[in-house]
Amino acid sequence: GAVGEASVGRSAAMLRYATPEYVLAALFLLKLYHRVSKRYTRRLGVPCHSFAWLFAFLLYLYIRACDYIYKDVFPDFGFLDPDLIEAKLNDTWVWENDTWAWTHWQKEASLREFEVLRWMAVAAPVWVAATFVVCLYHISRHAFEMHRSQQALRHRDERFVLHDLTIQVLMLPALYGLMSLNGVIFMFGIILNEVSAMARLRSWSERTEYYTEMYENSFFIADIYESFALLVLGHVVMRVLRGKVRQDCADAAAESDRVSKTISARKLMTEMKELTTFGIKFFCWTCGLQALYQLLLTTMGYYGILNEFFGLGDKATSKAPGLLHTPGVQNKSHYFFLGAGFVASFAAIGNVVKVESAFHHQLKEFEPFWKFWGTKIIVSIGFLQSMALWVLPPFCWWSPIRQNLFYAALLCFECFLVSLMHLKAWAHDQSWYLGFAGDRNSESDESASETEEGVERTLSSEALEEESDRMSAPLHAGGSARKCRSV
Repeated sequence: GAVGEASVGRSAAMLRYATPEYVLAALFLLKLYHRVSKRYTRRLGVPCHSFAWLFAFLLYLYIRACDYIYKDVFPDFGFLDPDLIEAKLNDTWVWENDTWAWTHWQKEASLREFEVLRWMAVAAPVWVAATFVVCLYHISRHAFEMHRSQQALRHRDERFVLHDLTIQVLMLPALYGLMSLNGVIFMFGIILNEVSAMARLRSWSERTEYYTEMYENSFFIADIYESFALLVLGHVVMRVLRGKVRQDCADAAAESDRVSKTISARKLMTEMKELTTFGIKFFCWTCGLQALYQLLLTTMGYYGILNEFFGLGDKATSKAPGLLHTPGVQNKSHYFFLGAGFVASFAAIGNVVKVESAFHHQLKEFEPFWKFWGTKIIVSIGFLQSMALWVLPPFCWWSPIRQNLFYAALLCFECFLVSLMHLKAWAHDQSWYLGFAGDRNSESDESASETEEGVERTLSSEALEEESDRMSAPLHAGGSARKCRSV
């Protein structure tokens, strides 16, 4: 009984902070705050910027995670010592008279003879802490540059906006690492037999189904932000190209007063921006819809709402799951989102690669290669890892619970490496930032369009139109397939 009460207390703490729904809601609210506060950033100051609140929120979630891990899990179970875990769980299941759970737990979730996996899980919070430190340092450098640009000009300049967009990309390793740590903790919920705070899930089989779905949901939330970071990268690339066009327009205006009858640079760059980001937006919507669908299924199943549709089922008692949790429907939804994710990822990556290859010389100073892979590499690594877990021994012989724990723990370390990669890819003092010093935000500078419409451009309109036509044609650029992890 005492073991069961302690487990209930730990579960209550876990469910309060590790629910992906809260993270998704917070991201949505912070995005709204960012839109509303853009006009008042100078008055409020950089510390009141949305990225500061987002980082504070992520740091709070990490502290709650460490509170659970270092106060409840490691002291009670001796850094996941198999002997202590088995002793405590055996007492619990003997008291509950649940021999089915004990037998299947030993086969699928025990860490005995998995010492490397055990210590990888123990080290996961340390790597996430290191990721937060690197991201905080890097973001603070860009925030200082934003503050300098505020002090230099009365209004926000283009350099301020570019540093702002950069910081949104730099948040990616911290958020992805945190959600990977959440995935580790949800696997702890299975391995340590965390009991629901409200006793809604009465058997280990039901809890295993619930925690596995929440594990997947954590990565769906991370994928949403990863797709958003790729969209931000697309916006940064187009802003840099627009700056090149604007500079060429100014040079041509000084040489000739002849009015050109060709399309204006502003109009053409706006259309190219829409073409470039369309595939990325499609990727964002696909990730968002998949996350919302899975979160709806998990939440409704947990609270027992419309069990005939959303019920989780129980293998121990042969309780049938709801319609949407049956294997047939789950497989259909899985492959639907897998196909949609493949097409969307194909289009998103293809658009960015096409622009980078078409304007390689104009973007040479920008160094798009490192920035692109610094944004996309997490998902690419995840895809390769999932493939390796399926086909390479000894991983292919592991149970899904152990595979999931390995996958999430390894990603915690890899997010730290990505944060180091960002130090090179998005250095705060790169010369392309300095090229925008003193430039007013082009979205609010109406007079620029008058100059652009009356001049010939070094980047000729014929070349730009040709690239626009090529981008609107069916995409054949390669890309990484997505969503294979959720099989």
